[in-house]
Amino acid sequence: MEMERALLEGERDSESSHVHYERDVFEQLQKKISDLEANVTSEKAKDGEQLDSEVKRYDDLEFQQLERQSRLEEEKENLSKQLLCEMAEYQQSIATREKRITSLGNQAGQIVQQTELERQHFTKEKNNLLAMLQRKRKEGPEEVKMVLKIKDKNRDNLLLDPEMWGKEIRAEFH
Repeated sequence: MEMERALLEGERDSESSHVHYERDVFEQLQKKISDLEANVTSEKAKDGEQLDSEVKRYDDLEFQQLERQSRLEEEKENLSKQLLCEMAEYQQSIATREKRITSLGNQAGQIVQQTELERQHFTKEKNNLLAMLQRKRKEGPEEVKMVLKIKDKNRDNLLLDPEMWGKEIRAEFH
């Protein structure tokens, strides 16, 4: 029995050794699991922090983009208002200038008409005077000399004012 007992004790010591070894291995495995869980938790936390950081960065960029779009819209509105005001001013200026052009055209037309009437009047007056001069030539040379004297005497005035010339000649002959 001693042998049996020695065998049993040997077996028990061997089993105890195995249990002790397996407990060490179990504890190491448990430590590895704990370390793995800690590492996974740490990595998840880092990923969460990175995700939070990226989300915050995205939110910041989105906010900056919205501010930029708002500023651009405001600038566009202000510039559009300014351009519309300038366009209205130019439109008004164009309308005023077109009226002025029309008025100047009308004035020029009136001047042309007036000039034509004066030309016709002076042509008629000249023809009347020439006819009167022809008649007077036939009547006598003394009266022609008198007309020429009047012409020389008032030459500057007569050249400047043909109507005055006609009056002077008519006055001499009547």
